[in-house]
Amino acid sequence: MEIEIKKINNVHILYPSDHLNINSSRDLEKTINEVLKQDPHSHILINLSNVESVSSSGLRIFLYTKRKLKEYNLELRLCQPNENIMATIQLISLDDIIDIHMKEEEALKLFP
Repeated sequence: MEIEIKKINNVHILYPSDHLNINSSRDLEKTINEVLKQDPHSHILINLSNVESVSSSGLRIFLYTKRKLKEYNLELRLCQPNENIMATIQLISLDDIIDIHMKEEEALKLFP
């Protein structure tokens, strides 16, 4: 999986695509770890606008990243999930743990 990365202020925005499954979630995890290694003071926003579906492996990466960033007082946010992804997130109450926004601009404004 190719993951586009953009940085705005102290936030790295990751743009995964297609399906976040057991294989592609490893790519996302690797990308997140590389971003944090290069810039350990950066918040992360994962833009899901080009993601069609998320498996349990993808959801695990979100939780792993949230926990890892929290250790450094940094934040993870998700934005622009499609209806199916949002339904899955709500079904497991992940939206109680991770901030989710419908627009990237909204999410960016809320980072410290």
